[in-house]
Amino acid sequence: MKAGEHIYMGFPIRAINYKGEGIMYKEKNRGDQGEVKVSGVKGLPPPPPTKVGITGFTGWQAGEDQIRAELGDELLEFLTVLKFMQNGSSVIDARNQNVATVDLRIFA
Repeated sequence: MKAGEHIYMGFPIRAINYKGEGIMYKEKNRGDQGEVKVSGVKGLPPPPPTKVGITGFTGWQAGEDQIRAELGDELLEFLTVLKFMQNGSSVIDARNQNVATVDLRIFA
């Protein structure tokens, strides 16, 4: 992967209507543009302590770089503390996503 390429990966954005339909697309200026129609989506409301998951080719360090880039220099200078802590580790070639998942704690 090219240096810095993992910072702006182009995360998909998706708004799903009440019928479970919509268009998935990438943020502008985040790599190749593209759209995919999605339908038949079903699910439940998020749990009360909803969390965010970030998955990338370069591991949790990519998440740290992406967060720093999105915050920008002005906000980073304003913060007195910004810590990223990895809790646990994953085995190589994990058999499923649960085994491959490692918590990343962000303290600001």
